[in-house]
Amino acid sequence: IEAVARGIPAIYLELPDVLDTDPMFGWEGFKWSVTEPADLISALQRIEATPESAFQQLQRAGQEYVATYLSPVTEAKLASFVES
Repeated sequence: IEAVARGIPAIYLELPDVLDTDPMFGWEGFKWSVTEPADLISALQRIEATPESAFQQLQRAGQEYVATYLSPVTEAKLASFVES
């Protein structure tokens, strides 16, 4: 989350035999996922091959995602959460 907030792409290493610890579960906007450590290089290559305009668009979307993910706790938000 910290990397994405700073505009750095994230790569999540999915290890199916281990507890899922992905804090951005279900979101792939500025995050690439791999299932094998050997796939990290190809993920980095895909990131590097992303056209600059598309990269910047993904980067902004990632920063917006983090801003909503880490939004401040307020009385109104707590009330909404409790009512759900």
